Amino acid sequence: FTGNVYGIAVYPYTSAATSIFASDDSMLQSISNTSTAFVHVFNASATPIATFAPNSSWAQGLAINSTGTTIYVANTYGFGARTVQMYSSSLALIGAVGSGIAVPIPDTSLAALSGDMSSPEFVAVSPTNGNLFVTDSGTNGFANVLVMQAPTTPLGVAITYWNGQISTSASPTGIATDGTTVYVADAGHNQIETYTVNGVLGSTWTTDNNPVGAVAFSSPYGIALNAAEGLLF
Repeated sequence: FTGNVYGIAVYPYTSAATSIFASDDSMLQSISNTSTAFVHVFNASATPIATFAPNSSWAQGLAINSTGTTIYVANTYGFGARTVQMYSSSLALIGAVGSGIAVPIPDTSLAALSGDMSSPEFVAVSPTNGNLFVTDSGTNGFANVLVMQAPTTPLGVAITYWNGQISTSASPTGIATDGTTVYVADAGHNQIETYTVNGVLGSTWTTDNNPVGAVAFSSPYGIALNAAEGLLF
């Protein structure tokens, strides 16, 4: 890896996973749009099998749909910024989700529903209907989760957006879903939150609940879900 490793995704979502994807970029250079981000692909034994350069200078979160046909890469800076780029299983760019327009400050519901984002950071795909969940953390005090309808083709608008407790945090980060419950790492509040797919707040966890000595969260970031075993990492 040459820079910061942000997103990790596996396919398929079982213990028989055959592909591991990791995004890699250099934040310092990407701010000046001089660097090239990469997505590295490994097999289950962590042997590199492919690398591609997304159309971005700052690639962050990654997700793969349940059929393995589309890879989503959050693009914060560079050409096509403020979108989530879509790649085929052959690693070819096939489009982008989101308007590519900066969300205004103060944030508005109209802008969010239009797919306007500031810093799309992490993404998750529902295993039940393919809907895409995107955390947008760079709105300087406003933070959204945008829900895009199963984007098999380039799509700009969101079908819904919600911001519950994370509305007062500048940093909702990692996100994961089993199709019914959505888990959000809220780095600004040092906690993990659960929501329905429509954004209704459920549980809030401030520690790891370790039975031999719970440790409080401090800016939790990436999260991943093993729904079959009921485990959140």
